[in-house]
Amino acid sequence: MDWTNIPPLYALKAFESAAKHQSFTLAASELFISQSAISKHINTIEIFFGRKLFYRKGPKVFLTKEGESFAGDLRHAFEILSKACENIHRAGKVLTISSPYTFSIRQFIPVLRKYKNQDGFPIVTVETINDECSYPTIDSKHHDATVKYGDGKFSNEWDCTLLSPECLIVVVSPKLLHLFEKDNRIRIDLVHVKSRELDWFFWCEEARLKERFQVINKYEFESMDSAINAVIKGLGIAVVDIGMVYDELIDGVLLTPFKCAFYSGKGYYFLKSSDGANDLSSLLECVKLDLSSRGLAGLCLNDKCTVNNHNCRLLVSESVNK
Repeated sequence: MDWTNIPPLYALKAFESAAKHQSFTLAASELFISQSAISKHINTIEIFFGRKLFYRKGPKVFLTKEGESFAGDLRHAFEILSKACENIHRAGKVLTISSPYTFSIRQFIPVLRKYKNQDGFPIVTVETINDECSYPTIDSKHHDATVKYGDGKFSNEWDCTLLSPECLIVVVSPKLLHLFEKDNRIRIDLVHVKSRELDWFFWCEEARLKERFQVINKYEFESMDSAINAVIKGLGIAVVDIGMVYDELIDGVLLTPFKCAFYSGKGYYFLKSSDGANDLSSLLECVKLDLSSRGLAGLCLNDKCTVNNHNCRLLVSESVNK
């Protein structure tokens, strides 16, 4: 490239702005320089090329045919330059996303680790929040986006995308499976998250199995992850989102004794401001694609699925499928 054929960059920007506005005054305002400075920059370019790019008609200025052609090419060149600079800035940017604790460690972070070395995938910092934290706010000063649990009815000021619909199933440790092999009343301990005991009643009602259970003790935990780990150790039965225990069901660490799964109408949503970072779009697509395979359909189609091996293929209730 012969740089002697290119006029000064600041003069080119002055011309591009003046051509866009068809006004030296508006160009000066956009670039925070004086109108006389704009005139000097335009004059520099016209002398450089040896031809007029503007002509005056009264107080107004208009582009010549050559000026119009040059302005179009220059605008495209500045767009390419701007994109190149944006890519450099973006390469070093770290996105900060807040997310519920259990969703983070069981679904969100594993996906991020899977794609972290993929070209163009952003660097992400995840700040976990309490599972019970449900207020739909984004601290835009500290977070680029947030993951929220709910029914999707969040403020219109945020772009909202469903990542994973909640599908509830009953799980137990293999060591407790014998309790479900007879048709008599099942006496068992219930494991649940502090504010999610209603999930148990919802599941029993939908499955029409309420009369089969006699809950002896209830063990209450602060997070769903703690509750799941308690079930793995054989402390009792729990109703959980299938996405949270996908790996345990595949590996046989947990089993579901009933072929019933029900969508609660809630789920995990990705919230960002409408003018959020472009990097969020690529991240969002990767997360959605990966999580879609960890739901009910992905589980039932997996050859290693212990649910199928125990002849308990899951059936979903369409009546509450949101």
